[in-house]
Amino acid sequence: MTKPETGPVLLLNLVLLLTLVSPVCLSAPRGHAARYLGQIAENCAAGTPVDGVTLQDTGGCSRTNLGTSLTGEYATHFRLVYHRGHLGQQGHLGLVSARALDREFIAVYKLRVECARVPALVQVTVSDLNDNIPRFIGGNVTVEVDALTPRGTALTRFGAEDADAERNGRVTFYASPESHLLHVHARSGQVLLVGSLLGLSHVTLRLFVKDGGDAPLTGEPVFLRVHVCGHGAHRRRETRSVSEEQNFTITVPDQARVGDLVFTVPDHRFQQRWFQVTSEKEEESPVQVERDSGRLYLARPLREPAQVTVKVQSRRADDWYLCRLTLSMLSQADLQWTMFPSPYLGAVSPDAMPGTVVYRLSAQQRDATQGHAQFLLLDNDECFEVDRRSGEVRTTGRPLTPGKEYLLRVQALDQQGRKGASAYVSVLAGYRPPQFTNTTYRVNVAENTPAGQTVAMVKADSFQVKSVSYQLLVNPGNLFSINQQGGALSLTRAVDYESGHKIHNLQVRASESETGLSSVAEVVVHITDENDCTPEFLQSIYTRENVPENMTPGSSLLQVLARDCDSGVNSDLSYFVDDGDFAITSGGVVSPARHLDYERPNHMYEFVVVAVDAGTPPRTGTASVRIRVSNSNDEAPVFSQSVYKTFLSEDAGPDTLVAIVHANDLDGDMVSYAITGGNEDRNFLLDNHKGIITLRRSPPPRLRGLQYVLNITATDDNASGGPYPLSSSAHVVVGINDINNNKPVFQECHNYSLNAAVLENQPPGTFVLRVRAHDADTGVNGDVRYGIMHRDGVSSAFEIDPDSGVITTAVSFDRERQREFTLSVTATDQADEPLIGICQVTVVIADVNDNEPKFENSRYQYFLREDTPVGTSFLRAAAHDDDHGMPKPDKTFRFCTDFRKLNAVTKPDSFPLPRMEDCVDQVGHAAFKACEGERTRVETHGLSCVLSLCGTMAPSAPLFLSTIITERACVCVCGRPLNALDKEHTPPICSEGDAYHTALSRGTSV
Repeated sequence: MTKPETGPVLLLNLVLLLTLVSPVCLSAPRGHAARYLGQIAENCAAGTPVDGVTLQDTGGCSRTNLGTSLTGEYATHFRLVYHRGHLGQQGHLGLVSARALDREFIAVYKLRVECARVPALVQVTVSDLNDNIPRFIGGNVTVEVDALTPRGTALTRFGAEDADAERNGRVTFYASPESHLLHVHARSGQVLLVGSLLGLSHVTLRLFVKDGGDAPLTGEPVFLRVHVCGHGAHRRRETRSVSEEQNFTITVPDQARVGDLVFTVPDHRFQQRWFQVTSEKEEESPVQVERDSGRLYLARPLREPAQVTVKVQSRRADDWYLCRLTLSMLSQADLQWTMFPSPYLGAVSPDAMPGTVVYRLSAQQRDATQGHAQFLLLDNDECFEVDRRSGEVRTTGRPLTPGKEYLLRVQALDQQGRKGASAYVSVLAGYRPPQFTNTTYRVNVAENTPAGQTVAMVKADSFQVKSVSYQLLVNPGNLFSINQQGGALSLTRAVDYESGHKIHNLQVRASESETGLSSVAEVVVHITDENDCTPEFLQSIYTRENVPENMTPGSSLLQVLARDCDSGVNSDLSYFVDDGDFAITSGGVVSPARHLDYERPNHMYEFVVVAVDAGTPPRTGTASVRIRVSNSNDEAPVFSQSVYKTFLSEDAGPDTLVAIVHANDLDGDMVSYAITGGNEDRNFLLDNHKGIITLRRSPPPRLRGLQYVLNITATDDNASGGPYPLSSSAHVVVGINDINNNKPVFQECHNYSLNAAVLENQPPGTFVLRVRAHDADTGVNGDVRYGIMHRDGVSSAFEIDPDSGVITTAVSFDRERQREFTLSVTATDQADEPLIGICQVTVVIADVNDNEPKFENSRYQYFLREDTPVGTSFLRAAAHDDDHGMPKPDKTFRFCTDFRKLNAVTKPDSFPLPRMEDCVDQVGHAAFKACEGERTRVETHGLSCVLSLCGTMAPSAPLFLSTIITERACVCVCGRPLNALDKEHTPPICSEGDAYHTALSRGTSV
């Protein structure tokens, strides 16, 4: 996972300011993704809209968020919402937060909205709120300072951090109350000495840090304790390694004369020590040091910058360290040599050609700027020369004596020609053994350092440019190992400061295998103690009963005692009390600082004693002290809070800790606790003596609702004497945090298919059905959004409103193509890991009479003999209709009227035709409506029946009133075979349900 982008986005400040007024969509070429810039404040509640992100249809997104997805790093922190347009306005997609955002976690989100057509790119910047308190890096600091430390000396430096950004994260240091002796630099946190420490034993400074917000936040203070040494003040040695070297630069005034005091070497490490100049030629040293005080006096005029080494030696042990002093005058060049390592050694072949470079000089200003130094060779050695500008020391071509060491004295000049300090370069004519970067390596190794961890690196350079291997010559106890190729020194096992040697002297040899040359260096390893133990009191609570009120201040009440398993200074303990009514000695003896008050409520004093070790950083332990002056049960127990608030997850299991209540009885009585309300379903248990509230074990708890309010009663035991025990109450409000353990459920899913129907040929957007799902969770876990599942690349014929669950048509349907659709409707909650409920809904496409009936043949013709027997079936006509309705069996049709002959010459009065009303009465109301022409579609065909006479014509033969039946005439057609009937048969009656009246669309010849 890539790291989220954090930090201020300065280039977008102007653009993001505009987004507070109107949405910003950076223009994109047609067909490319549109870009939106938005902004939201951190810590806003879930559901807060992102300012400046309004995705219109022109951005490539549809009018709803169906088929729209949000992708990108941490895209689940947001969700898309669809806003419907009002009063003819176009709807749009908006972006809201799905959780409270933290700018310190992610400052800029880069998201992508995948739409049906063209995607959109969204960049959301989280604006910073000043919601982080600045904190010091490290804790209290203790330093030891000599009483003669010059003013302006930096004593220490504090650091602080604030997780906010820009101005809100910019910290300022200050002291309160201010001190006339110590000054705190507001920006750097450096503490400078600005006054005299003479006559003082210690100075304490309380420091604060605040940020730069509009409403600045201030962090917890730390203390700087300055112990003044050398003038009767008790001093404690700090855990600093004696192997550390100190470097000081001293500027000597040009008018300084021999004997003047120029510096005082500071020492903060040893209680008793002495000082000594350790230069090789001490008699040539420009300064002398006073053995007991470290004062440095000018011994001879300072002609050029000089370097002096002063050894600071402890009088009580063999510990010592070096102070390296660089002295110069204002008129001298402020240059320092930058060659490495020291001493400056070189090697050259005795047969080297003229101009061979044997060494390269370099120097820079003491402020670390390079400058343009020039170099001189002070001793006029004819075998070597130096390039004034490049600093290259070269051979002149003069013969070199094999094995001879040439000592060259060189000097640097600045641009103004002022001389800097001189130095010596030793050049050997021949092979030189490898040179270690340090003649002695001094290493501090903290106890508990794991085995195999590298604790130091030794390095030697080959003058012949050969490979160098390393070997331990002296390795007491085989405690260390060295990498032969790299020189990495590591432990073979863990060490403990308290149970082993504290100093190990090693010797390392560096060898060139090809030349056989080698050199040896010393490695001094100091095992340092870590402050890894916390002071612990032998008792957590110290109690003294029946202390008389008239006890004299300063009298001993009791003694507390703490222990620290560390060693040395880390185990030195100091005691403090946080109550001004009492005092404590360095031995832990507690005494009243003033007269005790009998009228004090409950006549009892309770305070905390603190044990602090002297480690860095210090560790503390605490214990409680109770001093009871008298007994009288006149005070009810008092809870530490009147209302306790806590939260539980709804799926919390048995024995889960709910809260700890505590009540204090000022009379000193013991207190017992009980739940007296709000625990009707007995989910909660209470330890009567400890006040610990937990969930029941069996049966497992079942937490319901948003919160529980428990009434807790604390009752004293009336041990101090009284008419009856006293009690008091507090409330514990237990909020239930919902978890997403319930998926949305369509409770009426089995009924939806019964009511889901839509007529064919309806326009898109026609209402079909409304579904509803219920999620038993709360908040976003119970907020349901609806959708329809469909296969990739296949668009659904239906749409659903994600908020209301209303299903509408997306197309117009044709029942004759598809009679029903099965939809997978989804209900999804809005949790970070959402749950989905699914309901299968079958939507029936209802029929509309939009298809005409069709005969199988456009015309029917049949020839009959006149002597055809009555009842003979001679023709079957069939028709079909694609619409849906009552069942349509195969049909043949005949006229309702009885006939014996069909003859154009039959007289009208020979056999009357049935009236239309008669047909209507026989076929029923539905046929009557059809005859009225209401939405019934018909198709008519002519029927030509040719009969040849084969017998005597009946006197009353049926006949048609006309050979042509005009349009709109009503003809009764029965679903029976068309038969020839004799005159004795009564006219056939069309039974209800198999007869139709048909409005003819054109004249038909029959």
